[in-house]
Amino acid sequence: MQKESSGCNSHRHMDALRQSEEMFRQLAENIREILFVVLPDQRRMAYINPAYDEVFGRTREELYSRPDAWIDCVHPEDREHVRGVFDRSMQRVTTTMEYRIVRPDGSIRWLQARSFPAEDSQGKLCRIVGIAEDISDRKRVQGEIEAARTAAEAANRAKSEFVSNMSHEFLTPMNGIIGMTYLLLETRLTPEQAEYLQMVKTSADAPQTMINEVLDFSKIDAGKLRTDAVRFDLRKSLEEVVKELAISAHSMGLKLLVTVHPSVPASVVGDDLRLRQIVTNLLGNALKFTSQGEVALEVRRETEIEDRAVFHFSVRDTGIGIPREKHELIFEAFSQVDSSSTRKFGGAGLGLAISERLVGIMGGQIWVDSEVGRGSTFHFTVPFDLS
Repeated sequence: MQKESSGCNSHRHMDALRQSEEMFRQLAENIREILFVVLPDQRRMAYINPAYDEVFGRTREELYSRPDAWIDCVHPEDREHVRGVFDRSMQRVTTTMEYRIVRPDGSIRWLQARSFPAEDSQGKLCRIVGIAEDISDRKRVQGEIEAARTAAEAANRAKSEFVSNMSHEFLTPMNGIIGMTYLLLETRLTPEQAEYLQMVKTSADAPQTMINEVLDFSKIDAGKLRTDAVRFDLRKSLEEVVKELAISAHSMGLKLLVTVHPSVPASVVGDDLRLRQIVTNLLGNALKFTSQGEVALEVRRETEIEDRAVFHFSVRDTGIGIPREKHELIFEAFSQVDSSSTRKFGGAGLGLAISERLVGIMGGQIWVDSEVGRGSTFHFTVPFDLS
């Protein structure tokens, strides 16, 4: 009885093995990917599925007699690389590679191939199992995306250069108008003439500011804006910015407050001009959108590593506030919270976009905390060297 039972077990084992082999054969012969098995000690092809015929446009039978026959189909420019990777796979190394093949009709296809070493029960390398996939469509799409990206970048550069050139063309006569207006205001004028000239000056200042913003943005957009590292008095620089805006704040009936924490040193190394530009943009924006109350600038040293410190700047206002869903939008070029803001408050919508990019170029971050009707606080961090 025991022998009979042993014979039944052996029979069931053989049936299971045949079923397993049949399932493997059905799977291997119907998938679109090329599946191959190589015996490394003999460098002989043990199995390759019919997908090879479809992808390579050749019959797989030749590989059983000459395993390296597929190398002849590899694009000449890729052949050396492919041989090197294939040789590594014969040495128990899991490999991945992409390469081109040339079909008999002259067409080129891209393949991605992966191979894995397989060991027997004694841990000896017994076969190399690999799979190769036709990725020609993927490569074509990648090429189209890359070509479109290159074209878009070229168009963007051309647009930036055009905007920059046109802005310079506008700025030259505008500077002449403003300069002559200043000179005329210094001469003897009737009160009526002085009033009219002051109106001309005020009207010319606004487009000049907008043109300068467009110029700055086009430089940033074209990657041509660079920062300069100079030693400057941080406290004095901030005081001068605030003084320039204090008259405007006073005329609007607003308080302009400044708090510089004791941890902030006077002397630092960085780009003074760009820092002034960011602070001026944020304070100017806060004053523009605040009808009553105050605007406050606060500066403190946040972290310090060796001779480099990160400074935290915040500009708080009691203005109209910004809806939470618009917090990211306001840092985009030519964007304001809504179109009525542009009509009511003016501006090109570039101040925050320029500030955001300048902060990034200087190695910092910028963000906003705000609620509608409760005002806004714009924060930004900038690292400066201390010595």
